[in-house]
Amino acid sequence: MDENPFPRELLHDVLSTVETGGRPVGGSEKDSHGIPSLGGENLKMDGSLDLEGIRRIPNEFYLSMRAGHLEPGDVLINKDGAQTGKVAQYGGEYPEAAINEHLFLLRSSTAIDQGYLFRVLFSDEIQRDIKSLITGSAQPGLNRVFLKRVRLPVPPLKEQKHIAEILDSLDQTIQATEQLITKHRKIRQGLAHDLLKNTVNNTLSYYADINSENLGSDTPKDFRFEYLELSNVSNGSVIRVEKMTFGAAPSRARRIARKGDFLFGTVRPLQKSHAWATKDCIASTGFAVLRAKQGQADSRFLGHFLLTEEVTLLASKFAVGSGYPALGERDLAAFQFPDLPLEKQKRIAAILDSADLAIQENEAELAKLQKLRSGLASDLLSGRVRTVAA
Repeated sequence: MDENPFPRELLHDVLSTVETGGRPVGGSEKDSHGIPSLGGENLKMDGSLDLEGIRRIPNEFYLSMRAGHLEPGDVLINKDGAQTGKVAQYGGEYPEAAINEHLFLLRSSTAIDQGYLFRVLFSDEIQRDIKSLITGSAQPGLNRVFLKRVRLPVPPLKEQKHIAEILDSLDQTIQATEQLITKHRKIRQGLAHDLLKNTVNNTLSYYADINSENLGSDTPKDFRFEYLELSNVSNGSVIRVEKMTFGAAPSRARRIARKGDFLFGTVRPLQKSHAWATKDCIASTGFAVLRAKQGQADSRFLGHFLLTEEVTLLASKFAVGSGYPALGERDLAAFQFPDLPLEKQKRIAAILDSADLAIQENEAELAKLQKLRSGLASDLLSGRVRTVAA
């Protein structure tokens, strides 16, 4: 039974306009001339638009189009392809713009607020309904029939506007937090580059022992440990650990890592499956376990250096293999490492640790905001929380 207190209306009945667009013979172009033409690739999963590298159509073709001219506030739905059903709202970013044949453009009637229309179509409930109406497997798609199958909860117009305003405000906060994280990451990357440039180098093996401890075949089968696979770490952080016994563990569970060691993912190094060990554990042989030599290298500095883009690109260059390119231990040991006094290494590591902490705090705040948005959207659109007196 539907407990939503709002009356339901067919999507078709609350729209004044449903259009799709087109492209000229030969398609659209990625250049700086002509009229922007949006397609499915421009709709992001979070409901926003990706306008980087936007394709364009000739002005003459735009003027000849009978439909598909964009107006601020238009709701866009991806009508075919792998991500059929994606929804976004156009904010009027260009003086003139159009959509191609892969999108539907929806404009509401006076009975429904355009901002609310986007919010309700983006909701988990209505997205499930839309996706259930997708036809085709090799080339999935939506036809206009879905407009007469999807029923929307329609609160009073004043409440619709309040719902849209509340969620818009929250989205703006989320967007600002995302921009702050991007800014901090760029600053951190530049900081690492500046701190490490113009240094004399020596081989990495001079500063760190590599894979110095490994489990042998004589390890008792009931030996219990926490295990790290390549997929368990990312870009400096451990995401999760798995508990297992040696007898039940995969054959690659061999590397012994001590707390503070740096795990460098040697398989597909571009994926940056690297992290510091936060406790004693066993790691996959897909890692090289680097242990800073006492008095010569700082473990935090060692890891920060190995996380730089320069090392990532170098590791990718020397990786061998097509499906699962891997970097050999000897090649890694020969990498050049900054020859800096230990105290300076520690100072640089502390600066980069502080920058990373700021990013992590912002990421935690972003996760909270996204969770809040999801829960609040559900409550507002279901009528569990009312914004005005019913």
